[in-house]
Amino acid sequence: MKTPGRTRIGIAALACLVLALLVTDSRAVRPYLPVHPDPALETWRWRTFPELNGLGLRCMAEDRDGNMWFGIQDGVRRYDGVIWMDYTPEDSLLGAPVEALLAARDGSVYAGTDRGISRFSDDAWARVFPPRDTLTWDVWDLLEATDGTLWAGTQRGALRLGPDGITLYTTPAQADTLQVHLPEVACIVVSDSASSVFDVYQTRDNVIWLGLQNGEIIRYDLAEENVSKAWQRYTAADGLDVGDWPRMVQTRDGALWVANNENHRGVSRFDGKTWETMRLSRLGGGDINPSVLETRDGTLWVGGHTRHLHAYRNGAWTVYDRPDIPIPA
Repeated sequence: MKTPGRTRIGIAALACLVLALLVTDSRAVRPYLPVHPDPALETWRWRTFPELNGLGLRCMAEDRDGNMWFGIQDGVRRYDGVIWMDYTPEDSLLGAPVEALLAARDGSVYAGTDRGISRFSDDAWARVFPPRDTLTWDVWDLLEATDGTLWAGTQRGALRLGPDGITLYTTPAQADTLQVHLPEVACIVVSDSASSVFDVYQTRDNVIWLGLQNGEIIRYDLAEENVSKAWQRYTAADGLDVGDWPRMVQTRDGALWVANNENHRGVSRFDGKTWETMRLSRLGGGDINPSVLETRDGTLWVGGHTRHLHAYRNGAWTVYDRPDIPIPA
């Protein structure tokens, strides 16, 4: 038979034990931080398209209906998720190979080749520029600006096509040539090095950036009425690590990033005042980086020339390599 005294002692001892456990557990508690797998390393997310093997893939774009367009050696290939369609110069595509593609907001698609620019709309290709075959053009990039005008980076300069006509931003020598062969094109002389525009990009502040083939960058403020102030050129003297064939992108923090296709050069970042450069080879990656983009999650991706893919997120770089991920050479 239990006595009241023993019961009270037992209850008190049990209470002390529970209190001790609670105190001990509270000191050991740590915030739970879930560990998510790296999506790039999950092989099930990757898909290979053998239909493009050996076709000399150069560029790609996605239109507003979700169709994928690929610029290849002999023309363009379109994939709607089920059916592949081929388009060549026999389908009125202006030349091949296709070095640049642009999916416009109106649903049409533009293609750039060494003969100029053509447009796909209503299931047919049509010539856009030049109006006639007089000169080679080597179109390397296409951009639809916020005002709806079409820009192209070409071997002769930055080409702008709009409702007010056609303008070429170029060098004095190229301007003289155009006045002879295509007098309907208005020419604005920028500098002696403004031909061979490899990349055209527009940032959110309505500024057009031109990446020259030699790696220099030109800034063009569309809102500046004073022509002498509208243009600004960035070279190695400004801290830019100049590398051939540059590509540009603006990240969500407003910075402009520049990758290039020249070895022993870095990826540059411009915050509006100063340039800084990162050599990805020092992180185990590569320095020949022909492409750069930012995905919706804020990750900056830099494509490597051989076997590397680089990602910059949360202030740190990750280098992916074959065969860890199934990227092509």
